[in-house]
Amino acid sequence: YEKEMEEMFEFNDGASRRFPYTIKFEPYSTDDLLEIFNKMIGSIVVKDTTMNMVRKIVDAERISHGNTFGNAGFIEDILIPRIEIEYYDRGEEDNEFTETDVENAFPNFKEKDNNKTHYRKVPRTLFSELPGYYEIKEYAYDELNDATENAVLYVKTNTGFGTAFLISPDGYALTCNHVIEGASEINVRLRIYGRLGGSDSWHRCSIINAKNDYDMALIKLEGDTFPHLNIADPEREIKRGEHYMVSGYPFGKKTEKDLTNFYGIIGSGNKQVDSTGLQIYNIDGQAKKGNSGSPVISLEDGRVIGLLCGSITDEGDVLTEEINYIRPIKYFWEEFLK
Repeated sequence: YEKEMEEMFEFNDGASRRFPYTIKFEPYSTDDLLEIFNKMIGSIVVKDTTMNMVRKIVDAERISHGNTFGNAGFIEDILIPRIEIEYYDRGEEDNEFTETDVENAFPNFKEKDNNKTHYRKVPRTLFSELPGYYEIKEYAYDELNDATENAVLYVKTNTGFGTAFLISPDGYALTCNHVIEGASEINVRLRIYGRLGGSDSWHRCSIINAKNDYDMALIKLEGDTFPHLNIADPEREIKRGEHYMVSGYPFGKKTEKDLTNFYGIIGSGNKQVDSTGLQIYNIDGQAKKGNSGSPVISLEDGRVIGLLCGSITDEGDVLTEEINYIRPIKYFWEEFLK
């Protein structure tokens, strides 16, 4: 329960100081769980075709938990007891779990081909013809704070947390791919102060498109008429020395009650690339775990010029040096729209 423990320590600094060391036990693999299955059923025969069905059920269970599931309790408390019920109901003394036993034990199971996830591009006109949602003067901090307060989202999935931001009134939002990757459920919190019925509302999201190499994902909230941020045009150049604001939820649950803004300067030019060969810009300002997917907004025109994606580290003999980087918004225009 690595993520659960991390969340507990984020809430309680005292607890984290009392446990200075971490021993991480890797989750059981599917093969590990099947070996446990075989040991628990003892002398009962399971043919290869039946075992293949069991493997698919275990794989599906692992995927539904974000590929981090490795709990033998599922084998002992759910999988085997269900199959045993069908086995004993047959009343035959053949000492074998059959394919029919497994099918009857999990009647709602349908094999999913996870390599056939169909993402789609959305019409370019949804964004190219979108009027600005707000007017921002140069270095207008108060206006930008108001805009981000209503349009930056706290992301919570069954595998972790992060930040996203709305880019259209019909609920399209951008975040990093690694924030939602492997998640079976994605929910975001929208906060609009003074709204009738309360400031906070939670919305379930669907993934419209996701690009691993670009570490960008387009998601969509259920609902309509949302506030949103203005995104920069695809031709907009990011300049070295340009002042920006990053808006998000560093450290996830520990700061989710209040949006945090960091300010800084673009530190590199347009020749910096990452391991995929795609363009990134180094920044000199702060960003923390949980800021992934945060909008990087220019203080010159109030438009989103990129997403905060991560950091580059260099571990020396004494200190670990770190530089945060952003992915330019131009890749959204190039890869997600048609």
